[in-house]
Amino acid sequence: MGPASVHLSPEGFEANTGRYQQRWRLTPQGALTVSLSGHADSEWVGQPAWRCDWNLHGLLDANAEGQCLSLQCNPCVNRGDTSDCLQIEAVFAYPTPGFDVRYTVWVYPNAPGVRTAIALRPQHAFTRHQLPSYLGGASSQRLHLRENQY
Repeated sequence: MGPASVHLSPEGFEANTGRYQQRWRLTPQGALTVSLSGHADSEWVGQPAWRCDWNLHGLLDANAEGQCLSLQCNPCVNRGDTSDCLQIEAVFAYPTPGFDVRYTVWVYPNAPGVRTAIALRPQHAFTRHQLPSYLGGASSQRLHLRENQY
């Protein structure tokens, strides 16, 4: 898709917008950024002190191990709310505490970076008091904005 590209492997994945490149390694804890490049002030390659790119304090401790259930990349076609891009999706299962994490990376051609997000899915029924307080009231929704609304 233009200059944007993605490379997936059993060890990890790489996103390249044509201007920016980021590499992740799959670890027992999740996906871990191991290098960034594309900006003179942000080029970095090294061994980070953490074990994956997310920290869900109170839900997953630093040593929680999971399994990568799937790793895939699909094109996203402009549906009027975004431009064409490549979408990487990695799903990790954490038996303890019983949640799956979906890590999504959007790779837009010629962008100065990538967009990332995580989503949680319970593996079994739970009650609100079993969640950390910051997740108990969390919710999200897609806002449909009309052109020239503001």
